[in-house]
Amino acid sequence: MITLTLSLLDAADVKAALAAVDAAAPGVRRRLSASLRDALQGRPAAVRRYVAAYDELLARLLAALHEERPDVVLRDAAGEFRIELPAGPTRAPAQLLRSFAAAAPFSPWVTIKGLGGGVALDVLARLRALLPGAAPLALPRAAAVPRLEDPDALLRFTRLVGEVQRAERSDLERVREVLGLSITELGGLFGVTRQAAGLWLADGPPGARRAKAATVAAVADILARRLRPARVPGIVRRPAAEYGGETMLTLIAADRHEWLLESVRRSFDYAATA
Repeated sequence: MITLTLSLLDAADVKAALAAVDAAAPGVRRRLSASLRDALQGRPAAVRRYVAAYDELLARLLAALHEERPDVVLRDAAGEFRIELPAGPTRAPAQLLRSFAAAAPFSPWVTIKGLGGGVALDVLARLRALLPGAAPLALPRAAAVPRLEDPDALLRFTRLVGEVQRAERSDLERVREVLGLSITELGGLFGVTRQAAGLWLADGPPGARRAKAATVAAVADILARRLRPARVPGIVRRPAAEYGGETMLTLIAADRHEWLLESVRRSFDYAATA
């Protein structure tokens, strides 16, 4: 008897692969199709529904694989999936797969099985390419890149997907993007090496550092809302009299992040009422 996981990992034809996807994530393929009809027209609410369905599909596939191959697909105490790679378990592959949400509706798989089926097959094919020992899911010869009827609509869709996903990024990812930090600079804010900061971006900070990460992310969120994005990296690096001649970054590195958050809040509250 062929198990669900064996089908997900080794199904060699489109019909078997879709059957395995539907068994692992019932109804998700239909929700992908329904949301994409409006999402591809640039409707924000539909894009949010699409991203939610895409994330659910990825999570359900990983959960099914974890049940049968817990040595390859791990699940930590926080419920996050990690892939066992030669260098150790990491969330990076799952995060990478999530980044393909904007491209999946334009995959050659869509010309074979339509929007919902095509996106599902694209996710499965990419997942199998990332899992050690998994057989690749090959595209049928008849597959071709879908013809773009409206390139502007593609750009709108891609932008909206990015906005939805950015709103859901981890605290450290938002801090790095908004403040314009290198991985070395990010590590410096928390007193750790570049290598440790890179691991935190992929796997999250340890429990003892999560409160600081959330506070610094709150500072970044206020700056992102109140200032033009291009100005923020310069502002956080500029010495200020109200900070005793220090910069925002040096205050954070000195563990004065909570004081900084209150100062930034007061500053913009005053600006709003002045």
